[in-house]
Amino acid sequence: MQNLFPILWNAKNDKELELFQKKCDNLDPRFIQFCVSKRRAEQNFINWVNWMYNTVREYLDSNFLNEIKRKWKFISRLWELYIISFLKKQWYNLLSTKEKYFSPDIKVEFNSKVIRIECVASSKWVGKNKLEEISEWISWGDIDMIDTPRKLRLTTVILDKQKKYQKYLASNRIGAQDPFIIAVNWGESYWDKINNGIESILYGLWKTYYIKNHDSDKLEWPFLERKSTLEKSEQKIAVPNNLFERTEFEGISGIIFFGCCLISSGDYNLDGINNNAFLSNSAHRLTLIRNIFAKNKIPDWFLQDFEKNIKLKAQ
Repeated sequence: MQNLFPILWNAKNDKELELFQKKCDNLDPRFIQFCVSKRRAEQNFINWVNWMYNTVREYLDSNFLNEIKRKWKFISRLWELYIISFLKKQWYNLLSTKEKYFSPDIKVEFNSKVIRIECVASSKWVGKNKLEEISEWISWGDIDMIDTPRKLRLTTVILDKQKKYQKYLASNRIGAQDPFIIAVNWGESYWDKINNGIESILYGLWKTYYIKNHDSDKLEWPFLERKSTLEKSEQKIAVPNNLFERTEFEGISGIIFFGCCLISSGDYNLDGINNNAFLSNSAHRLTLIRNIFAKNKIPDWFLQDFEKNIKLKAQ
């Protein structure tokens, strides 16, 4: 079995680890963490990643081993490995993507119909654009201050993959009628506390309002404020907030979303569920959101099998 994490050094504490990470500026800090520290919990994670890689390596890009080490690439490549492993476990018929030419990350075939899946991971990032932490039990402040930067980050990575989809079309790598899904991982900045979830940036939802019933003093059914664009505060650039309702997104069949950090999820059985969170929150389980306006809709067999597997495991 091939080991993705060679022993680079034995860091005795977090300070030594940090110093070593700074010296290896070309490598991803998270990757280095698992190459220099062998605590029990980290070893379980290492074994899991190695097992996934050796099980599905034939479906990975030829440059996967180089990419997973690169700075800021570890989480995104881990996400791709996870999605491929999850689909393989559910007995979806995967096709190899080791071609040398420009191609989507994952291909799933059924009755001569091929679904393409492109993976992307969004994070808090670093530097001046780093997202602020949110208190565990936040009960103050304007929801816009919390929502906007996180939604902008997610919208940006989805827009990038939509542009890549257009390049696939232009280069005849995929057909206009082929279902195309973007798989998004977001697990490092309290997405479960964002108003209206990821659906808000796909269908233009914003704040939730509740009306108080004067007779019973109870809150009645809420209504939603719609917002079609977000604004980047510094550049004053309008960013779309209703992606699925826009013409340029009619080729995006849907979004697979997982709002938890794969490193800490403990999902070693590939159940699509964050074992360290309350399952009542959809952000902590693998979710497939269809684009009702798509011209290349997700086949029912894929959608039903996907939802069935997640629901059964969550019970």
